[in-house]
Amino acid sequence: MEALEINGKKYEPKPITMKSWRALLAWDEKERKESPDLSKRLDGYLSIIALTYGVEQEELEGMEVSEVIPVYRACAQHIFGAAFSRLEKLPNGEAVEGPQD
Repeated sequence: MEALEINGKKYEPKPITMKSWRALLAWDEKERKESPDLSKRLDGYLSIIALTYGVEQEELEGMEVSEVIPVYRACAQHIFGAAFSRLEKLPNGEAVEGPQD
């Protein structure tokens, strides 16, 4: 995932954590159920971006509005993609046999 530049300052994405995974899942579910207005939707997007880059949401206030949705989508794809690519690598476990009589 690419660095994010705001007002000449570059931010690098942080390693994906369970916190970022859970936050994205919660936001995705809330967005689908509630269909928040545009202002709340942008705040939700900014919260995921802030979490992805390890910055406070206030630091993102210098972002151009036209960048918010594409950057949010890249963050979501980055988080979901990393989690699913790891899940695909897990071997199918063999069934564990119970005690034999």
